[in-house]
Amino acid sequence: MVDGRVSVVIPLHNGADHCVAALASVLDQTRPPDEVVVVDDGSDDLGADEIAAFVADRRGAVPVKVERRTNQGQSAARNAGVRLASGDVIAFCDQDDRWTPTHLEVLTGVLAAAPPDVAWVYSDFDEVDGVGRLVTRGYRARHGVGGEPTSVDQVLAADLMVLPSASVLRRSAFEAVGGFDPELSGYEDDDLYFRMFRAGYRMVGVRDSLTVYRVHAQGSSSTASFQRSRVRFLAKVRDALPDHVRSNRYWVHDVCYPRLHEATLLEFAAMVRSGDRPAAAALGRIATDLARVAGATGRRRRLVCWTLRHPRVLRAGALLVRLTPPPLRPRASAGMRAVFAAFGVRLRTV
Repeated sequence: MVDGRVSVVIPLHNGADHCVAALASVLDQTRPPDEVVVVDDGSDDLGADEIAAFVADRRGAVPVKVERRTNQGQSAARNAGVRLASGDVIAFCDQDDRWTPTHLEVLTGVLAAAPPDVAWVYSDFDEVDGVGRLVTRGYRARHGVGGEPTSVDQVLAADLMVLPSASVLRRSAFEAVGGFDPELSGYEDDDLYFRMFRAGYRMVGVRDSLTVYRVHAQGSSSTASFQRSRVRFLAKVRDALPDHVRSNRYWVHDVCYPRLHEATLLEFAAMVRSGDRPAAAALGRIATDLARVAGATGRRRRLVCWTLRHPRVLRAGALLVRLTPPPLRPRASAGMRAVFAAFGVRLRTV
């Protein structure tokens, strides 16, 4: 059981456009939090001032603390917020997300009724665009993501779409595994989930959409640091979970790496379509680094990585494939099909 005291942590970095709406949704809960800690992570805008003015004008019963610090990244900001918090239950809300009014009531209720090994309760979420218009209702249900993972394979093979903004966690468990990795500015939630699973904690999902997740061009998942974190995350998995050759279990090469490689291919295709050649070439280097970490040294893999680093060569190859009758074209994964589609060529499905 937990004592019922809930602290909310909001990491803030140049989030003036949406941070007041995020905070308002946190304060307007049917089960209000006991405190809110906003960590301004070296912002260059007036987001922290806007929050302070909003809090002063509202004069509500929930104390809101604003901590200003030099920029160290979102993971470090979240960890700092937990250190400043006093609750035994921690809830996160990112600066451009929002909660539905029953978010805390539902999630903390499930956590309070759960056995001690349940350390993380999370909900489904609705996806909106940069101006708040609905894109997907019930994203996890829509994409068939659900159920509590019971094996490392399930944790690593696919994106579980467990958002920090859609989660409440037992503080004791969060601290026991060391919190978020401050070196990660992407995949930090995957990394935390992986470490908590390996430590024996359970994570339970709620089917209701209790969070509104904003996706826009300035989101953290669009940055180069997010893509570099993909490599660090894979390296951490490799170091924490060595292959078990006798049981034919190759966790990195066979389970985690294919997922991350596919994500890189899809982003590469998007950059080709947008005409951003430097970003496409950078993703080619990410693909090479992922293959190195995973030990994917086969001739075909080396060729794929080399061509991704040289988009002009890839374009020439795509033109040659275009001359091949469709029934004779090679079969490829979804990521590689997206890459060739960016050059106007369709490949066959695997």
